Amino acid sequence: MIPGARGWALATAAACLSGAAGCMDGGSPAAQDGIHVGALLPYTGDLAASGPSLERGITLAIEAANRAGGIAGQPLIVDVEDTHSSVDRGRASADRLFARGISALIVWAASCCNPSITL
Repeated sequence: MIPGARGWALATAAACLSGAAGCMDGGSPAAQDGIHVGALLPYTGDLAASGPSLERGITLAIEAANRAGGIAGQPLIVDVEDTHSSVDRGRASADRLFARGISALIVWAASCCNPSITL
């Protein structure tokens, strides 16, 4: 059992990423072998102060999942894009991630661009 908020965050991330394995088409154009997960984070603009902390949390969850064998034996690889704290620029960042063939997308709950992304 993993106690505390960090444990819940890791468990939630692992559960969400486990679901991504079922969505893989096996034909990702990404350069590295593994399951590519996109992350939209604010590194610039009004929400920039949150970006580095969010990235550290995602990195901890990905590292824990990879230490446990990854998903279906494949490592998780995070591809990060800056939202620039802007809906339009965040949408463009999401489009770039999808064009690179990500299998899942992590978006911060308070992100400026959550409602604007259509999967």
